[in-house]
This record gives sequence, structure tokens and C-alpha cells, in this order.
Amino acid sequence: MLLAGLEGSDKNSLSSRPRDKEATMKKRKMIFTSLVLVAAMMFCITGEVLAEEEMRFGLSQNTETVSPGQELVITLNGQNLKDLYAYEAVLSYDPDIVELIKAESKLDGFFITPKNENGELTIAFTKIGKTAGEKGNVALCTVAFKGKAQGNANVKLVSTKALDTNLKATVFENNVKIKTFNDLAGFELARMYIEHLATLGII
Repeated sequence: MLLAGLEGSDKNSLSSRPRDKEATMKKRKMIFTSLVLVAAMMFCITGEVLAEEEMRFGLSQNTETVSPGQELVITLNGQNLKDLYAYEAVLSYDPDIVELIKAESKLDGFFITPKNENGELTIAFTKIGKTAGEKGNVALCTVAFKGKAQGNANVKLVSTKALDTNLKATVFENNVKIKTFNDLAGFELARMYIEHLATLGII
């Protein structure tokens, strides 16, 4: 009877081994599936973040504060550009601290005379003809001010409207994309010049 009991115990032990192995395989499959799902979720989240940050605009300057007579140079930069054909940007500044000297484009094309009113500067640019849009990180233009008093000119980028070669426009306010449209609606200064150039067959 003791022998029979041992034999029965061995049989039970042997029969349980396949079940243990099967359970281990199931656990491994579940862990692997979970890792795949987590990786997929992380990829989707990362992709969305990158898509949101595809194109941005910002300012850089040669000095933080100015003194009377000192020059302050602001550069408008585009980041992660894909197909920039034209743009319109609005900057604000403290007219009690600085006054506008000049604005110059860093790109080849038609740079529109800036509109300067009460501490708000509107600048606009368009390429001419069937030219490829700008790509990557690009310095778009520079704006030079002269100091009137000691202090911080507080120059800020209020909004930017970017147009690609298919006339698809994207609007940014405080560097946040708020709107995309497929015509020139909303381009206050640039639209007049772009449409005028189009009637002349230049663009």
C-alpha cells in the first residue's frame, strides 16, 4: 500500500507539471501583451506631442534691457517649418522705452513695409513665384529698435499666421496653434499685397 501511495503521488506530481508549465506560458504571454500595449500607447502619445509641436515661432534678442541710443535687435525665428511660403507676424513692445528703426527680411522674396501703431508692429512676407517653402529652423527677419529710455522694451510675439505653398494657413497666438484654414481670410496686411502680386502674375 505504501508503494501504491508513492506511485500515486508520483503520477499526481507528473500530471501537475504540464499544468504548471502551461500557466507559466500564459503568464509570459500576458506580460508580453501588456508590454506591447504600453509601448503602443507611448508611441501614440509621443506622436501626438510631436504633431502638436511641429511648427513654432519665437523671438530672440541681442540684449535684455536698453539704454537711450542703444540698439535692440529682435530676430523672428521659425522652428520645424515644413513648407512656409508666406507669413504675417504681430509683435508688441513698449513705445516709451524703444522706437522702431527698421525691419529686414532674412529670406528672398517680398517683404512688406511694417505697420507700426501704438506699440504694435505687424510684419509680413511672401515668396515670389513657384518657389519651395522654407523648411527646418529658419531666421525669418530682424527688427531693429533704438532705445529712448533705460529699461526693458518687453517685446513679445503676439500672433503669427503662416501660409504654405498650397495657401493653407495656420494661425498661432502666443505660440499656440488655434486655427487652420485654406484661404487668405484673416491675413489683414499680407492678403492685400499677396492678392496684388497675384493679379500681376508674380506669384
